Amino acid sequence: MQNIFLQTYREEDQLVFIEGKDYHHLKNVRRIKKGDIIEAVLGEKKARLLVFSIEKKRIICTVAGTRKIKGGWHTTISVYQGFLKAWKMDSLVARLAELGVRTFVPLITSRSIPRGDTGVSRMERWRRLSREGAKVSGSEEQMEISPPAFFVDACRNLNKTENEVIIIFCAGDSDVHIKPYLESISAADISFHLFFGPEGGFTVDEVQTVKDAGGIALTMGNFIMKSDTAALVGTGFIRTYYSGMVGT
Repeated sequence: MQNIFLQTYREEDQLVFIEGKDYHHLKNVRRIKKGDIIEAVLGEKKARLLVFSIEKKRIICTVAGTRKIKGGWHTTISVYQGFLKAWKMDSLVARLAELGVRTFVPLITSRSIPRGDTGVSRMERWRRLSREGAKVSGSEEQMEISPPAFFVDACRNLNKTENEVIIIFCAGDSDVHIKPYLESISAADISFHLFFGPEGGFTVDEVQTVKDAGGIALTMGNFIMKSDTAALVGTGFIRTYYSGMVGT
């Protein structure tokens, strides 16, 4: 059963009143009926809500049970993505959220500049896409959307620790393949920071900046992928590689 991250609700006397966009989604898209159970994330808790009644502008639910939300994967992933065309960034945000990415950081690099609106409206759209992606994957945590950052500032803020791995993907600029590299490191509680370039790729100086921050340049093979494809393949490979291991 899919989760829903309620945004427009209020709680009173063990009742939850669902209104606004969430009301319309549940009533008109999910076709919720009286007596149905809704699996919902309410802030920091997961709730089972029993639909008590459906009114003109709200759904009234009783609370059948609550618990703290479960943490996501033990192997956490943060993606740092050089700005792409607007529609590509939107699609990428939604797909990365489905893969259980912890944090998404849009990057302003030497070969990319923000395209279109990068203010409040676009950030809100990305947060909405993150919620939708989490619903599909069944995750109880949304992917955090960070404000756009300059490449150098993002690298400066990494503060690499023992259980963190920093990877910059460079087609043709590295002889180290991702698979043997993953096989060479421990699988327990790793936090990955993955850098993917814009359409024009990273500059030599940018690759060196990541290396200076404790990172490594990796390749995914002897072929070229578009930037958004590379981000999905690289992230998906790491998620799949660790998905069958104990503790992930």
